[in-house]
Amino acid sequence: MFSKAVSGLCVWVSFCILFAGICPSFGMDYKKLRGLENRIYEIRGMKDDKGVGLTYAGKISVLSEIINECGDDTDAQLRLYNRFFYDVLMKGPKDQTQTDEAIKIIDIYKKLADGVGDQGKKIRGAFEASRMLSVMDRDGYLDGFEKIYAEAVKLKEAAPDLPVDILNSHIGRLWEWKMGPEALDMFARLVKDFPDNGKATWEIYQRAQYFLRDYRERAELVDILTAIEPCRDRIAGRIESEKDARRKQGMYSDWYSRYIGCLLKVNNSKDALVIATQLTDVAPDSSNAWILKAKAQKAVGNSKDAVADARKAVRIASSMKSAFEAQTLLVDFALADGYPDKAVAEGRILFDVAMDKNELGVAVQKIAKAIAVKDGHLANANAFVLFQKSGPTEEGAKAFSVARNVDPEFSAELLKAADSIELGVSPAAHRRKAMFQLYAGKPEIALQTMMAGYRILDTDSKSVELTIRCMAAAFRAIAGEALAAEPFLSYQEFGPSGPDGAPGNGDDLANPYPQVAPLGEEAVKIAEGKALEVLKNSPDSDATIDALLEYGSALSMATRFDEALSIARVAYNISNDQKSLDKTVMAVASAIRAQRGQVSYANQYIEFQKYGVVGKDKEVGTADDLQDVFVGAVFKLPESFVAGLQPEIANNEKAGEWRQTGYLKMICGDAEGALSAFKKERSHVDFTDKSVSRHVGDILAALKARDGNTFGGDNYVDFQRFGPAGRDGKVGTADDLVDPLAKY
Repeated sequence: MFSKAVSGLCVWVSFCILFAGICPSFGMDYKKLRGLENRIYEIRGMKDDKGVGLTYAGKISVLSEIINECGDDTDAQLRLYNRFFYDVLMKGPKDQTQTDEAIKIIDIYKKLADGVGDQGKKIRGAFEASRMLSVMDRDGYLDGFEKIYAEAVKLKEAAPDLPVDILNSHIGRLWEWKMGPEALDMFARLVKDFPDNGKATWEIYQRAQYFLRDYRERAELVDILTAIEPCRDRIAGRIESEKDARRKQGMYSDWYSRYIGCLLKVNNSKDALVIATQLTDVAPDSSNAWILKAKAQKAVGNSKDAVADARKAVRIASSMKSAFEAQTLLVDFALADGYPDKAVAEGRILFDVAMDKNELGVAVQKIAKAIAVKDGHLANANAFVLFQKSGPTEEGAKAFSVARNVDPEFSAELLKAADSIELGVSPAAHRRKAMFQLYAGKPEIALQTMMAGYRILDTDSKSVELTIRCMAAAFRAIAGEALAAEPFLSYQEFGPSGPDGAPGNGDDLANPYPQVAPLGEEAVKIAEGKALEVLKNSPDSDATIDALLEYGSALSMATRFDEALSIARVAYNISNDQKSLDKTVMAVASAIRAQRGQVSYANQYIEFQKYGVVGKDKEVGTADDLQDVFVGAVFKLPESFVAGLQPEIANNEKAGEWRQTGYLKMICGDAEGALSAFKKERSHVDFTDKSVSRHVGDILAALKARDGNTFGGDNYVDFQRFGPAGRDGKVGTADDLVDPLAKY
């Protein structure tokens, strides 16, 4: 919050500096000026002697009286005119009188811009006049624009962006009023009149994007493309000059995909291919660029090149979405070229890689269309769709599932790309590798890859969702059935107890996972050594927590799930601030997910850490009460890990380093021993705020380790604050407290 406040302050200061000389400095006493402004606000509600609201003439008369009280203070006069314009005129009835009076006030500002003397006042005059003009109705606006714009152009040297802003705003208003030809004429004027203005170049890029997105009919799109052609190199240069790499990539994707798409819509495939080729030259690793080029190649009749470019897009895809789009093109190209058998085969790949219901629906419809074209009738196509909706039937609808037939050469390329990916402990890398394996027609291998990635899933909800979707796709691809992933998805949602949450009933669910070979024992040894080294130096640091979490991930990769969960719990135990607590709670949830093969227990654990046994309503005995998923659980730390810390514990005890001893004991699962060590450390605490705070954090961490949640520390905090008499300060009453460390 503090950083946001500082940031906001800096922006305000910058604004004031930027407009120094534009914003008025008032000679009039501030209280008097505020009093005059308040009288302006009151004009709207004024009534005449008969109790009828004032006409515009009456309001103007009152305004004149107020203005006269300003004397020769033009700054104050302008401020009051400004208030009257926005708070009285623009909020009153829309009629000719309103328009006439509004234009009179705008003329006052325009004359200020047209006058001689203070350059800052001129700029302010043009700026305020344009602002006022922008809220006028259409006729009033169009009547005054050219005059105000001409004054702004005169000030181009002092305020080079002012005429750009006014003209760009004008283009937007014309487009809003469906005055397309006029808007495009003004766009051409913006391009021509400001060839070297950086702000103009940015507005040209933005406005062109808007035109291409918001055109109303094909003829208008042709005019838009004609207007954009003279400045497309300028737009490309602006994108190329962008320093932020991520933003630059987004600008490339947004601009070229829209521009090339619109060129194809008006059948200008030749230009589309030229620009798409330029795009793949400057962004050779962009899957979207190759998708656009494939479309352009197809449009000019280069079918072979179109297929090659679409396959290139699949091969370099960094996201499942772009790879799916490229594969969709391969189905469409095969059908368009008169090869329905090939379209069915490409459609089966599309089916295998569909990540959600929408994509699955697209894949099923594409395959059905290809089957119908191949057969010359709808019977088999309808049977295939029915099979994907309802599963196999007694009539043998399974016969209409589609066999997989992947081009061997392309499959080998994809598998090579998959093998080049370094997995480490990255769920995203596992997903990308599995994606290539699915496209290569190897769903069984893809599922094995995703199982390994599932074990080390981070706690980001998007990462969890993407991983589960990818695994579901692999289940569907293996069976060739849309419904084949349902048992897996149900198990993820409900766990082994099924929808009713009670084991032993008819809705219990079986774990659908296949057996997966353990991976990474060597990585476990390396991670353990690193964790031990860090622990010996600073067992209570952020580096220790990070090392433990990395060690836990390696154990999970090696399918040593119980030990991985125990290590995650150790990291949770020693967390002594909110940031590390949040991180370790999510790490424990991730370990639970890997151990049990589904997400519901992990979600229960997170809820319990937030609310405790009472649940969200904070009342015991209600429907939302929660249970600790670890009740009765026995945690098993790796023996080599515990053994590696024993000499260090002994050395610290001998040296009287009780804080170090406490953390090391906590890490070894001995919370009681940690509390005893921390109690001994109390005599070494110098009672400064920092030392006391650290000591209390140590005790709370050990109590958390003992109880498995953060709620047990409340009694300790209350005892430290109020002593044995409790909150009411009286011994022998219901709120008396006992020292939770008394037995240590």
